[in-house]
Amino acid sequence: MVLPKTSLAGLALSLGVALIAVALLAWQSTERRRRDPSLSQLDRVHFFRQDRRRWFVSGIMFILSAAILIGSRMPPRLTNRPNLYFVAVWLVVFVLVFLLVAIAMIDWFSTRIYARRHRTAIVREAIEILRDELKVRRLSSANGRVLDDADPMST
Repeated sequence: MVLPKTSLAGLALSLGVALIAVALLAWQSTERRRRDPSLSQLDRVHFFRQDRRRWFVSGIMFILSAAILIGSRMPPRLTNRPNLYFVAVWLVVFVLVFLLVAIAMIDWFSTRIYARRHRTAIVREAIEILRDELKVRRLSSANGRVLDDADPMST
């Protein structure tokens, strides 16, 4: 049986989307295994939600793959009338792609919030270290000791 060009292109696109979904699942499970088990509660919540979103995306991509395969094999017209099943399948494809973009935006914003929280914590920690260093230097100079910057043991 010879497939029409649209069916062959649909098959290739469907396989490509399914392979990307499989790669996403593999990557996500590897990332999950590599995570530090001693994460803070906020970090655990962040990663739990991120995992849930990404597993959902993989599921949507498998459904999208099937819909593309089905839709590419359907005739757009039946007996000089629009094929409503064809329209419905491609409407589902459109909605799924829109949903993927929306989830990607949510994931992007979530990652930005997570990074901002960690940057703020790093800056606060650096400020505390600098304050402690300044206290040590002030106390040392008040006691008449001169601190040598080249000697790391002078603090």
